[in-house]
Amino acid sequence: MIIVKLFRKNSIICGYEVKGHAEYKPYGQDIVCAGVSTLSYTALNSLIEVINIDISSIYYNIEDEEGYMYVMLKDNIDSLHLQDAQIIFKTFLTGIRLLNEEYDEYISIEFEEVD
Repeated sequence: MIIVKLFRKNSIICGYEVKGHAEYKPYGQDIVCAGVSTLSYTALNSLIEVINIDISSIYYNIEDEEGYMYVMLKDNIDSLHLQDAQIIFKTFLTGIRLLNEEYDEYISIEFEEVD
């Protein structure tokens, strides 16, 4: 199962973690894993390329073989970039929820409040 966790600080999404494998189909044929991976990478790259957050303001860790991605905005994000990041994070969440509606036994969505 893939577990997608979104991190919130005072109702503001500040990052996400994706871990696990769906095991919906064999490796290379798993459309659930492919969908989650596409959304995860698109969200990270959109933070950098679309809303121009400096990469030094994002902590991320990716371990493809383990099915792991962690993305967290650092505290030095200005309010305008943080506001724009909400659009990216909420779009990511919308995509994950749509996948979860069709493949709920393969994807879990969680939220965690952070300091």
